[in-house]
Formats: sequence, C-alpha cells, structure tokens
Amino acid sequence: MSLALTALTERQLRARSSLKWSRSAADETPMDIAEADFAVAGPIREALRAAVRESDLGYPDFDSPHGSPTRLAHQFVRRMSERHNVTVDVDTVEICAQVVQALCCALLAFTAPGDVVLLHAPAYPPMLSAIRSLGRVPLAVPMPVGSDDDVPDEARAVRVAMIVLCQPHNPTGRILETARLEALAEIAERNDAVIFCDEIHHDVTYDRPHLSIASCERARRRSVVFTSAAKSFNIAGLRCAVGSFGSRRLHEQFRRLPWHLRSGASVPGIIATYTAWAECDPWLLQFQKILHQNRKAIVAAFGQQCFGGGPDATYLAWITGNVSASGEFSFGGQAGQSPGKRPKIRLQPGSVYGTDFSGYFRINFATPPARLRRAISRLIEGSARAGAERNVHTSSKETTI
Repeated sequence: MSLALTALTERQLRARSSLKWSRSAADETPMDIAEADFAVAGPIREALRAAVRESDLGYPDFDSPHGSPTRLAHQFVRRMSERHNVTVDVDTVEICAQVVQALCCALLAFTAPGDVVLLHAPAYPPMLSAIRSLGRVPLAVPMPVGSDDDVPDEARAVRVAMIVLCQPHNPTGRILETARLEALAEIAERNDAVIFCDEIHHDVTYDRPHLSIASCERARRRSVVFTSAAKSFNIAGLRCAVGSFGSRRLHEQFRRLPWHLRSGASVPGIIATYTAWAECDPWLLQFQKILHQNRKAIVAAFGQQCFGGGPDATYLAWITGNVSASGEFSFGGQAGQSPGKRPKIRLQPGSVYGTDFSGYFRINFATPPARLRRAISRLIEGSARAGAERNVHTSSKETTI
C-alpha cells in the first residue's frame, strides 16, 4: 500500500466536488480554502474502500470498549504522548464532528449569554461567529509578533469567562510561546475561566515545535483541547474531531449537553482519522518537506510582508497587501480598478477577519512547488502593474475553513 505523496493535477482537482477547486474558473488557481492539492494517503483510501466494501457505514458504537470510537480515543492518547509530549486521560476524551462544533458546545457548557470571551485577532471567522451567535461577547487582543508576549491591560481588566485559542494560529501561523500561554493561564486562573484550544494544525510545524496549552501546567486542568486529522491529512470533509479535557469535572460538565449537540462523527470519519494517526506519518513527513520548501518560497518572495517573518506552523501565510472593495489587490499603495479579464489567483482577503485587516490576505501554500512558483510570479507581476489589470482575486465569502 503506497504511502507516497502524490500531487493532483489541475484536471483531477477540478473534477472533484470539494469547495476549493469546484467554484474556481477554468483559468483561476484557488489558494484560499485550507485544502491541500495532494491525494489522500494510500492507507486512508484503502481503509475507506474496505468500509464501503463491507457496508460498514452504520452508526458508530460509542459505548462499546471494542468499538471504533474507543480505538480512536486510545490512538489519540498515544499520539498526544508520543508526538506532542502531552499526557491525556483516555476517560476525558470526546469525539465530535468538527472542532468548531466542539467550541460551540464548550461555550454552552462553560459560559452564559453576555459573558466575555477572550481571543486573538485576527480571529478565525467561524470562531468569532460561534461566540457572537451564541450571545457571548468577543474581546479580541492582537496576536503577538516575535517575542512580544505581554497581554494587553484590557484583557486583564475585564471579567473573562472563557479564553479561546487557535494554536498554531489561523491565519498567521504563529505558535504562541510559553510566556504568552502562562500569561493567559494567569488570566484564566484569576477569573476561574476555561481555556478552549483549537489545535487542528498542530502536526504541521517548521523550525519550532508545537506547544500545546495542555503542556502548560498552570493551564492544563482548566483546558479543553480539540484537534483533527482534517488539515494535516487532507480529509476535512469526513468530519471527525477528537478532544480532551484537563479534568474529569470539565468533561462531565461538557457531557451534560444533549447528545445530538455534541455528536455527529461518522464511521468513515472515525476510520480515516484512526488510520491517519496510526499508519500515515511517513506520508505526513513527505507533506511537511514540501510545505517547508513552499514556506521558504513564500518568505523569499514576500519577506517582511509575511506576519512574523513567516508562519511557525500550518500551510497558511498571513501577508500584508491592499484589497479594494471590488476585490482588486496590490502590495503597495492603493488597489486599482481593473474590469478586464477574469482573475488568475484566488486568495482569502483579510476583510473576512474584520475591517481592521483589510490590508492583509491569507494564502494557502499546500500545493506542488511549481504551482506555487507560478502563483507567486502572477502575484508579483500583478502588484507591479499598479493601475493596470491585476492577476489576483480575493474570495469575499466567509468560509468555515
């Protein structure tokens, strides 16, 4: 069974029904949605084929000690220990359909309408939407750059009911350092607040290792950590997220929510996630090597326009650039108007993260190096032709990835 990393051709990508490529024009390269342009690892494909072949597509048995959810929970515990140096009590493991669903459940379980929820800006849009839609009040503090790990005074002065982290951070790719995590833990401790941490990108790092909030002793017992194989193994559509709680008390409080609010992981999603974590790290290593090469290309092209000099983790880069209301783009000066040919590159505009970030964009570089080089050339060329036709398009829709 092949564990080789296989790049998909544009023809193959356009034939698929998933979001990233299906909505793009024939002459447009999408680099907005966080999907990778590579085939899923062979063992995952074979495990899914076997499930279909055996008609193993019923309801997962969450109560059986021999069921697929239990096997996945134990594999999660092993992976967190071996790969991330975090000890997890298997009795506090929870399986949901997706990380944002788990966040919504945590907000319902541990906060009340009107409560203040602290998070970093720019904030992943579905996180912000979840907080607001449930009647909580988001308090966004700037994502620190470099070694700037002082939490703003406003975050210390307000009664905070929950802290929501994205570690590594989406969209900047930043890994928060120990000092910042300790400062946030102090705020949580003082307010008796829960820390919810989305660690979905934790398997893709570069020069710095991932640092889980659960590894911070001061924060551990009040932490709720969820992750998924969705991003690292390119299986986002299978909808399976796994998390753990810093104490059994927190887990029991979470589980008081109705089952149908916190359930939804499917048999295929559970099978694929288990297989990814148990068998596919050789595939992931090849993927990381390509991403490391692509990250270098991004940093070489955009330099200090990359947040923090380039991402610490993820396959996303947060870059300074000006985007007009019509979607036109430039790296310097004002974005021009260009009612000419269709755009060539689709990016995620910073305005999706709030009006304060209209001068930024997010680019997904999980693509073959040659395709990335062509995209970078088009971006640089389009920026150089100030006032002329641009070669870049930004997707103005708020997406959930």
